[in-house]
Amino acid sequence: MTADVCREVGPRPRTPTARLTACVPVQRETVSPGRSAMTDSLPGTIASGPPVLLTYRIQLLNAAGRSAGESAEAGFAAGGDAPAALEALRVSSREAGAVLEWKRLAVPDAPDSTTGTDLVELDRLDLTAPASVAKTKSGSGGAKATGGKTKTGSTGAQSHADLSQDQPNEVRLRVPAGVGTSGASGTLDQSIQMGETYRYTAELVRTVTVGTHVLEMRSAPSNTVQIVRTDSFPPAVPAGLAAIPAERGEGTGAKVQMVVDLSWEPNGEIDLAGYLVSRQLLDGQRRPVGEVQRLNETPLAAPAFRDLSAVAGQGYQYRVTAVDRSGNQSAPSEPVSVTVTP
Repeated sequence: MTADVCREVGPRPRTPTARLTACVPVQRETVSPGRSAMTDSLPGTIASGPPVLLTYRIQLLNAAGRSAGESAEAGFAAGGDAPAALEALRVSSREAGAVLEWKRLAVPDAPDSTTGTDLVELDRLDLTAPASVAKTKSGSGGAKATGGKTKTGSTGAQSHADLSQDQPNEVRLRVPAGVGTSGASGTLDQSIQMGETYRYTAELVRTVTVGTHVLEMRSAPSNTVQIVRTDSFPPAVPAGLAAIPAERGEGTGAKVQMVVDLSWEPNGEIDLAGYLVSRQLLDGQRRPVGEVQRLNETPLAAPAFRDLSAVAGQGYQYRVTAVDRSGNQSAPSEPVSVTVTP
């Protein structure tokens, strides 16, 4: 089969005959059954200037050149000046996710037909996950007109979300562009996973109303940035550490042993491995002296510990640290001091 695509520019002619005349052939390609796509390279008179409505129709011809006629309107797009590309896209890793920043945009010199606020669409590709694993996609419909080119398909102009289906690991996120005189704009992507590698590009998306049609105009892609999501962030410092000396007996007539019971508030990290308890001796002026001794080799699952090696009459200073499953360790808690008295 062969697909003939024609393009109509400007307001819709009122009569069917006038519409047939106004639709100028722009592309002819051989196609196969199923979804097909073509790219319409717009001439300079259409690709620049104020937004203008573009209407497409498609006619399919068999090997004998026969056709059932032109389709109804197969898609709508906007010609005219596309937004400028974003500059200086960069990414950095934070505990909460990936921080993406770009150069703050100048106040846009948008035509009167522009509606709403310019948005930044971040295109994220997971380079680690298998290609067969489908990821959630986000985006809204509308024809894609970027850099003077408009994509159409066999069922009309493809939405940007549809186009992402060729990359199952691709996700598109939309955020306000940020407009001002200086500085940077940005957003936080909290949905990335530890151990994964991601690549980002960004496009500026402008919504325009041409006639009765609400359409999108898109900039060229920004520079590409990449990040490897690794867990290098320690857990929060444990809080609320308390120490209480107590007596421990082994039965009637048994020798009394002194112990110190420690407790603290639990941490909330989902990857928490547990807690490590350390102890240091106190001198006669209740100052810590000597080496710091770790009291447990493997992390404690619960926020509590009993020191069975405490000696009566001795003073101790205790601290607790939290450890996650990647081996990151928090700073020590506030110390708590206690003297073991029988």
